Amino acid sequence: MHAWVEIDLEAIRQNVTAIRRALRFSVDFIAMVKGNGYGHGALEVSRAALEAGATHLGVAFVSEGRELRAAGISAPILVLGSFSESEIEDLLTYRLTPSVAERDLAASLSEAALGRGVRTPIHIEIDTGMGRLGVDWREGEALVEAMTALPGLAVEGIYTHFSTADESDPTFTRLQMKRFHQVSEGLKQRGIFIPFRHNSNSAGLLGHPELAQDAIRPGLAIYGLYPNRQENPAVLLQPALTFCSRVVLVKRMGAGTFVSYNRTFRLPDPRFIATISVGYADGYPRNLSNRGSVLIRGERYPVVGNVTMDHIMVDLGRDATAVSRGDRVTLLGRDGSECITAEEVAEAAGTINYEVTTRITSRARRVFLDQGTS
Repeated sequence: MHAWVEIDLEAIRQNVTAIRRALRFSVDFIAMVKGNGYGHGALEVSRAALEAGATHLGVAFVSEGRELRAAGISAPILVLGSFSESEIEDLLTYRLTPSVAERDLAASLSEAALGRGVRTPIHIEIDTGMGRLGVDWREGEALVEAMTALPGLAVEGIYTHFSTADESDPTFTRLQMKRFHQVSEGLKQRGIFIPFRHNSNSAGLLGHPELAQDAIRPGLAIYGLYPNRQENPAVLLQPALTFCSRVVLVKRMGAGTFVSYNRTFRLPDPRFIATISVGYADGYPRNLSNRGSVLIRGERYPVVGNVTMDHIMVDLGRDATAVSRGDRVTLLGRDGSECITAEEVAEAAGTINYEVTTRITSRARRVFLDQGTS
């Protein structure tokens, strides 16, 4: 039995509800489902989020939006990442709303929309300090005004992305908001009305809920995770993902025996070692070599030796009677009173909880649990 991932869809719905209630005012809810729903399964998460009150979906690329449309999703889908001229036909065919911040690309999109006799909505990212995508905030008003003049396009929204909203010092986040507000007010003075203004990712919502505008863009939070341990007692989230595998072998090894590649772990005395059917090809971080732990029958056991492509080994100690071949292993999630969180795994692996779930590959089969509809 190979590794698999269990996704609690009712937890997704409850997280969406908790986020909406915490805001205490009505906004559009853009559920971010890029990266295969942060590793949780984009289609199933999209359906659960929409059932709980999300109004839009957010993806990074045209291909992600196309897959959701092909599966029957009809809600508005924003493509907040980059796209090329070759993808414009798919944008229009699948009724996807792109983010555009380049005049040449906007002109190409305008021409294609006119050729189809349609007017396609677009959003424009204002770069207020993220330094990734979008137009520099000092040029934002002029670009938005130019794009509103293009036939075939409707500037439906403008947005920015906070780069440090998960940090304790709010100074730069407030500076970004000040810059964004300056662009928004400047457009009003030019007589340009934009229906949707949005800036609040999960970190922004949890750390600065007062900055939310016409729409919000939660990603990590809808999966029950907090950005960089940024917990907020007003928003109680439930992790939706459990990463599991099975014990495939238990054997006794003598003192001095090395375990796994490169001989990084040597048994100090005779021990029982369990081999588990999961590895870095499934998205279990190789950085957890000699650092991670797993849960078996509610007990915690350390990972020993290097994580391999298809297997890991754990130290059962001198008595293996509590563990047998075929036992369920929890790599991420809860087993009884013990729990391995995405934050714990991230800290041990030297990364962030976002990467922990998104790196779980498709080789680990997704199993969707839905108590809410049973």
